[in-house]
Amino acid sequence: MPGGLLPAAGPQPEVVVTGELGARLDGWLTRLSAWGFSGTVMVERGKEVLLHKGYGLADRERGTPVSTATAWPFSSISKQFTAAAILQLEAAGKLKLEDSIADHLDGVPEDKYGITLRMLLGHTSGLPIALPQPTPDSPTLIGDRRATVAAILALPLQSAPGAQFSYSNLGYALLAAVVESAADDIFRGYLGEHVFQPAAMTSAGLFGELLVRDVSLLWRAIMALTIGYSAFIAEVFRAGIQAVEKGQIEAAKALGLTRVQRFRLIVFPQAIRTILPPLGNDFVAMVKDSSLVSVLGVADITQMGKVYAAGTFRFFETYSIVAYIYLLLTISLSLALRGLEARLRRQHADDQIPLPQRASSALPRVVAYSRNRSPGH
Repeated sequence: MPGGLLPAAGPQPEVVVTGELGARLDGWLTRLSAWGFSGTVMVERGKEVLLHKGYGLADRERGTPVSTATAWPFSSISKQFTAAAILQLEAAGKLKLEDSIADHLDGVPEDKYGITLRMLLGHTSGLPIALPQPTPDSPTLIGDRRATVAAILALPLQSAPGAQFSYSNLGYALLAAVVESAADDIFRGYLGEHVFQPAAMTSAGLFGELLVRDVSLLWRAIMALTIGYSAFIAEVFRAGIQAVEKGQIEAAKALGLTRVQRFRLIVFPQAIRTILPPLGNDFVAMVKDSSLVSVLGVADITQMGKVYAAGTFRFFETYSIVAYIYLLLTISLSLALRGLEARLRRQHADDQIPLPQRASSALPRVVAYSRNRSPGH
């Protein structure tokens, strides 16, 4: 079911047991856990948290205890989030509740033309509750959207559209597909940006997503950018190292230099001049692409701009400021890299001065130094 939410466990919140009432509740729930109770419990009174603690086992086979960061499924309660996404898109003018599903989905058969989005929301579409005999290999909306929608639309209706109430998980699967079509975004991406983040639900996710345990959103963003650019950077280094003439490496071998010495003294000083310009370009591009991590919920410049613009409706001014900030960052980084490249070029030019010329330029300094010394030294 696409509406089934599973919180993506992040850093574990601390255990809280406050006051006499919190202690009494903790003792009672601890005794219940001995009889099989499992769950994460939070009790608040006003703005004070009296109890926040896990009880029982999250995995009985492995003996994994429940903690305050344990992921729990919301099951059908989560259908409200799918419904909220539909109503948001209606408010944005991207769909209407009286639209036929054929207006948003491809391959709808004639017997289902009469199904509207309102019927899917209210469980009066006539669709069955679930696909018959699902298997581990059955398509899911997250894994294969088209195959799932096609399988649902191929099922016979249990009643005429709008004729009677019949609870249906499949109707909400189609609504999730409609969200993707109307919003031109993946379902979990739309929920993350427009539903979870405004509601401060920073640990919510979907069944079928890869959950990275105990890894903060910032480190997930860093890993994503690192993996994305590692291939480009590796190719830059490979090309720079291969640009060094093999004859110089062979000469270093003949002089008895070890592999580490050859790399440190011969290869790297020459390769870095070739590597630095494209490597700098990749770093500048990475700074600009860091704006993409906002889809993960990371509070970067772009995400902060989105939140501010959504609250003030000053989109032009906000995104103009965000653009100027990125421009300043990239120009500063480009100037720093340009200065480093110029320094390397000057060092390279000094290395190209013939040895006799170096000796003659150093001779006056040596003579002047000897003249300044006292006769006794």
